[in-house]
Amino acid sequence: MKLDYDCVRNALLTVESLPPGCTLDDRCLHAYPLLNGYSREQIDYTVQRIAEAGFVPVNSVIKTLSGVIYSISDLTWDGHQHLDYIRNDSVWSEIRKRISHGNIPFEAIIGIAKDLLG
Repeated sequence: MKLDYDCVRNALLTVESLPPGCTLDDRCLHAYPLLNGYSREQIDYTVQRIAEAGFVPVNSVIKTLSGVIYSISDLTWDGHQHLDYIRNDSVWSEIRKRISHGNIPFEAIIGIAKDLLG
């Protein structure tokens, strides 16, 4: 499956917006406004990738026949730091224009954001 950077950004923004003590799981994450346009499979894939990147601590990742079961409640330090670079809508729009020709590594996207914010 292809990693969708818009979904990555929207997942990070959604997790950051959670009130303290709130936990999201695989059954409800797709219902949040920034994520409701994505398939459950796309969201699950994105959550697995942002967990691998160390942006969110994921509890209880279990693969089942019907999908992946997980819960997330917050961003890590790295998650907050990376989100801060891509949070601004105008910066994100400019990044999307610059990478419209194809996929680039996420670290390159952060590099573009650093230049734009510079």
